[in-house]
Amino acid sequence: MKVSRSGITALLLLALTAGCSEPDKSVSAVTGDGRLEIRLEAERNWVFPDTELPLRVVVASVNGPVADTTAATVDLIANFGSVSPSMVHAILNGPDAEGAGADSLYFRWVVFKADRSGIDSRTQGEITALMGETMTRLKIRIVDPPPDP
Repeated sequence: MKVSRSGITALLLLALTAGCSEPDKSVSAVTGDGRLEIRLEAERNWVFPDTELPLRVVVASVNGPVADTTAATVDLIANFGSVSPSMVHAILNGPDAEGAGADSLYFRWVVFKADRSGIDSRTQGEITALMGETMTRLKIRIVDPPPDP
């Protein structure tokens, strides 16, 4: 049986793309009433074991500045690591007496710290954000640290 070079190349490309996908750097979900969006954002989608990665928790009004002050609580749950703080209280202020200055976005920085032990290069940490009935999940690849020089 003779296999062509292009056939081998196609199989290798298929194996590489199907084998593993990189986690997203940003994930989001919109509440059931369509008023608020929750986002988790990271500058990179990987971290070494026992190191920290800053994440941004964003609560945004889908329709622009809010008409009335709106509050939301976001619970954060981590797998293969910890997240601090584990709860964020977001407040989007409504307009002032003149009808100006309403908020459309709230954000807060939190820190994910990857576990130190029992981790290998196939492990992905996860941060799940729950805001009422709405959930979104950011996956973070936990990679092997570089060898000591």
